[in-house]
Amino acid sequence: MNSCFQDLLYLFSCAIHGKKVERRIDKLYEVLKIAKKHSCYYSVLDVLFKSNYEIPAEIKNEVATKLQMGVAYNTAKFYGMIKLLNALEAANVEAVVLKGFSVAFYYANPMSRVSSDIDILIHPKDEQKATEILVSLGYKLSDPRKGYEHHSAFTHTTFGLVELHISMFEEEITKVWFASSNGELELDYSTRILQTEHAKFRVLDVDSQLLHVFFHLVKHFITGGLSIRAMTDFMFIAVKEKNEINWDNFFNVITSAKLDLFYKGMVGFMIKYMGFSKADIEYIYTDLLYGEWIGLTQSKTQMPQKLLAEERIREIGLDDSALNIPGSKIRKGIFKYVPSKETLRSKFSYYQNNNLMYPIALIHFGFIRIFKYDKKQKALRKIAKENDERRLSLLKAFEIINGDKL
Repeated sequence: MNSCFQDLLYLFSCAIHGKKVERRIDKLYEVLKIAKKHSCYYSVLDVLFKSNYEIPAEIKNEVATKLQMGVAYNTAKFYGMIKLLNALEAANVEAVVLKGFSVAFYYANPMSRVSSDIDILIHPKDEQKATEILVSLGYKLSDPRKGYEHHSAFTHTTFGLVELHISMFEEEITKVWFASSNGELELDYSTRILQTEHAKFRVLDVDSQLLHVFFHLVKHFITGGLSIRAMTDFMFIAVKEKNEINWDNFFNVITSAKLDLFYKGMVGFMIKYMGFSKADIEYIYTDLLYGEWIGLTQSKTQMPQKLLAEERIREIGLDDSALNIPGSKIRKGIFKYVPSKETLRSKFSYYQNNNLMYPIALIHFGFIRIFKYDKKQKALRKIAKENDERRLSLLKAFEIINGDKL
């Protein structure tokens, strides 16, 4: 674990617990870059300013503006979410907030826990009605749900992205990764009303929420990397609601899915680095792993999902039909857009005063993009190969897959 990542853990620990930053951060700019990848950028900036930390002058104004904009945008999303939930409830659609704002109010500053989207769970029978309500409120259906998917996506010019879920996980994910030797894991859920200072809304009950957040972060660990914020969400539920949680049921479920060692590694990491205590939570194990592997999320690479799924299927004895897992979405990086003429003129002087050179400039631009994209992809493939090998060894160490069958 490098020093920048250790500094990030310290800063985020201060942020989530509302503590003052009391030590010097040598490479703050690099730490902030990592914070973005771990989805805790705004929380870290918030605690730095609240601690009156001496931020370097060359970036102070820039990050202050970003913090203000980020928190303002998140606040707008929150009230947009409340408006949407009220509309759904008025139409007798039970809408449940997943992750995001359902856990944000455990944090010292909830609005600095900025989410990229809002996840709302509804009953499948209400999907069409909920879609119509979203559209009536100005949301655009940007990504309709496909047959194998469990959510559709909507965008709003003010309130951002909303994902409308008809189940907590995709069917294939549940079959392969969250299955036990006794068959497919079924995660039923109940709900409760969360009352905050600003509004009240429906969330999962604490037992369902703990399991959902846990399995969600496991999914991310398996398929691409795990952020420290995701683990923090889990720990806050476990700590703040420890007297309400059915711990016997929780451990029965995760043990049947062969994820108990993963749990021990994650909790060990949070106790060692993130300001949580063994006394904070029931049933803490003593043989804790330290979890330096969490830093793997710094690379935006995807695991070879089909390969891992095959190994997991052999382990739990599912048939080949469970391999019907959709591939990860690949960003089309060569031509994300056709450049404007102004962009081409700014790049190529020969086109500035000669409109006839437009085709040449466009082709020139394309070759540059292809060259840069190919170079970037080679570097990413190298990182991906290294991280795939590391995470495969970790999956075996945590006994999520059986090393003897590889």
